[in-house]
Amino acid sequence: MITELNKADNEIITTLSSKYDKALSKINERRTFWKSTTRELIYTTLNNIKAASSLKELYTQQVIDCENLEAVNIGFNQTSSGIALKEGSNISVATKYGGYLCFAQSYNGNIYVFVMYPYVEEYVGQLENKLLATHEPSDFNIELIIGYFEKFINEMVDWEIEDRNPIGYKTSKIGLQTGDTA
Repeated sequence: MITELNKADNEIITTLSSKYDKALSKINERRTFWKSTTRELIYTTLNNIKAASSLKELYTQQVIDCENLEAVNIGFNQTSSGIALKEGSNISVATKYGGYLCFAQSYNGNIYVFVMYPYVEEYVGQLENKLLATHEPSDFNIELIIGYFEKFINEMVDWEIEDRNPIGYKTSKIGLQTGDTA
C-alpha cells in the first residue's frame, strides 16, 4: 500500500534536498576556485620561496594526476643521511628522505595543509603527518602561504635537532659482541 506524503513531510524533504544541493554546489565552487586561482597562487609562491632561499635541496611539486584530489608541495630532496654501514670493503649509505609541506585538496574541495616528516631508511622511522589546518581555497594569500612555510621549516629544524628514540644497534650488522661497547 502506497501512501502519499503530507504537506509537512513534503516540506521537510524539500528543505533537506535543498540543503544537500547547496552542499554539492559548494564543493564544485571550491574545486573551481582551486583550479582557477589557489593552486597556481600556492605553486608560484612556493617557487618564489625556493628561489629566495639558500636551501639547495628544496624542491616544489604539483601533484595533479588525480582530478579533484590534487596537491602542491615544497620539501627537501632525498640526501645521504651521513650514516654508513661498513661490511668489509663494502660501504652502504643510508638515505634520508626529506620532509615536505603539502597543500592538498580534499574530496570536498577544502584544502588541508600538513607536514610530512623526514625519515632515514632502516634507522629513523617517519613520524605521523602533522595536520596544520584546513582552509577554504579562497582563504589563501601570499602571507598565509609564507606563514605555513615558516611553520614547516621550524618543524624540520626541530626534527633535525630533537632527540627521539635511540637508533639502537643491530649486532649482526655492526659486529658488536655481547659485552662489547661502541
